[in-house]
Amino acid sequence: MMIRMLINVTNEYINFGSRFDAALVAQLSVKWLVEAINRQWFASKWEPLNPKYLAWKARNNLDLRLWIATGWLRDNITAYWSGSAKSFVVGFKPYQRLDNGFPLLSLARVLEFGTQDGAIPPRPLFRPVLSAIENAVKGAM
Repeated sequence: MMIRMLINVTNEYINFGSRFDAALVAQLSVKWLVEAINRQWFASKWEPLNPKYLAWKARNNLDLRLWIATGWLRDNITAYWSGSAKSFVVGFKPYQRLDNGFPLLSLARVLEFGTQDGAIPPRPLFRPVLSAIENAVKGAM
């Protein structure tokens, strides 16, 4: 059994001995990701938002924290069994889209890795949470 974090985004995974163990860690992963966003665990390592974008968020009464605008992305982080991948997936379902039609997985990829032109810098969330969970699981075994 394994857990894939944001399948097709990071392609990173943790192997587990049983489906039950993997299901528990998948749910724990969702909770840690949401807490990392809410509490901005990694904000000190991320570049701050562009001042123009920050001002736009303020004018539109959006959340000023990183990885949050409306909270919709954070609220749609989920864990589910993927029969085709034969693993639990932690992240977003492939069909989810923003109101403007932009795929949620693509948004998460941009936030995690940044854009090629550097207009949006990388602000890793899933990879450090995965690493923290791996360390916690190894420490508990």
